[in-house]
Amino acid sequence: MKGLNSLGWQIHDHLKKYRPKMFQDLKAQGRLKQIVETMQNQASQDMASLEAQGLYHHEAWEIVKDDVLPCRARRTCRIRGRRGGLMTIRSELAACY
Repeated sequence: MKGLNSLGWQIHDHLKKYRPKMFQDLKAQGRLKQIVETMQNQASQDMASLEAQGLYHHEAWEIVKDDVLPCRARRTCRIRGRRGGLMTIRSELAACY
């Protein structure tokens, strides 16, 4: 997939490993790349914002990762995002299942 950085591939691999049905359905619908890129871009913006406020990279990641990586243990992820764009993506992912 073009356009993915290391974070995007981490999201991609997480979906493939922990949400295989969602991964395959999004891939079959032709929406996997779009969803992963949007999640990657939003997470990158969130991380940059937190780091600009003085947090270290690992601290920012701890805050952002729960919003970015869909839950492993639940079939449907809870929408816990505080930002509209992230909630939209999470809603779209949750709506799949």
